[in-house]
Amino acid sequence: FPEQELKRFRKFIQEPYGMVLVTGPTGSGKTTTLYAALSEIATSETKIVTIEDPVEYRLPNITQIPVNEKKGLTFARGLRSVLRHDPDTIMVGEVLEHLHLFPGALILDGTLGGGGHSEALLDAGARVIALDRRQRRAVVMKDLASELGVTNLVAVAADGRKLPLRQTRPFHRILLDAPCSSLGTLRHNPDIKWRVAERDLKRHQKLQLELLEASARALESGGRLVYATCSSEREENQDVVRTFLENTPGFRVVLAPESLPEQARHLVSSEGFFETTPERDDMDAYFA
Repeated sequence: FPEQELKRFRKFIQEPYGMVLVTGPTGSGKTTTLYAALSEIATSETKIVTIEDPVEYRLPNITQIPVNEKKGLTFARGLRSVLRHDPDTIMVGEVLEHLHLFPGALILDGTLGGGGHSEALLDAGARVIALDRRQRRAVVMKDLASELGVTNLVAVAADGRKLPLRQTRPFHRILLDAPCSSLGTLRHNPDIKWRVAERDLKRHQKLQLELLEASARALESGGRLVYATCSSEREENQDVVRTFLENTPGFRVVLAPESLPEQARHLVSSEGFFETTPERDDMDAYFA
């Protein structure tokens, strides 16, 4: 690493949350980079778990799980098991793509957040417009893209309800990780129960529908729109989707693709929604 990039990488791996993607061809140093990063942050007090195929080096203070498909231990099953133990850091040695992306696809990341969505989309060869109302976050993403020489990402500070479009329905795919109550993360953020009232659900629902309607106007015919929250409440999830479908002709719920790992198919309801629950899955509640 050049000195400046190494300094930034070390800062990223010390963050309490987020995602680091390491990509490249065989022999480019992906494993070495990840092992070095884990070794730097590992202590006797941190809980770090990896899922690998194969485990190439044994590291102190880290639990390393080798994939064994003959015995039914796949990446998907291993990840689900690991999440139950609430680790501080997880390393997954392989990421599979089931989002039907294609090189050159124009994607709208409707809620930039920490930038993790956009990074994953860029890795698939897509062209990404990343949106956030907060000027500061958009500037940070712009600066990072410039430093890394990324040319297929544009970060824009704008209100997702009023998309600054120059052409009609330009996007092949839209990801809307909508602002919500975050009640699905209650076990990690117990203070939410004192900060969120019933009236807040109605306020979030109104905003979520407005964002969905604006996104729908920007999506090409035959495109895909993903609506996601970290809420456990129907008012922000199923009710929002159903109201949107009732008011927006031409849209339907797409059932989980056959490529979804068998171990994960129980997470998709009969209505086609992706849902996790702390009671059943021993993890935070998410919806898509």
